[in-house]
Amino acid sequence: MALTVVATGDTITTLSLNQILYYLQQPSGAQEYGNYNISGNCYTSSCYLTCYIETESRNSVPVSAALSTSDGQGGGAGNPSYGSLTMGGLQAYSLVSAATTNAFVGGPHTVQY
Repeated sequence: MALTVVATGDTITTLSLNQILYYLQQPSGAQEYGNYNISGNCYTSSCYLTCYIETESRNSVPVSAALSTSDGQGGGAGNPSYGSLTMGGLQAYSLVSAATTNAFVGGPHTVQY
């Protein structure tokens, strides 16, 4: 659905409301894109670093996500995984294999509804 700009003072039309609903209530098959970054310190030989990825939709639960590492990965951080898919977002985490003060992983993500 192509979005149209609603200017200040315009009458709210059905199209305007449908755009808002479409944005907040993602239909089945829709996708949402963004960026994530997981970083932190690990003071043991094995620990998890995590971050919460907030989604735009407030009434739809994602069915899956894809996390890329194209922005960088280092300090012993493993490939990212995700879990706890809810209406507000999802949890991304990475297992760090060794004690370090600069583990990081990040990149674009895609959430599928």
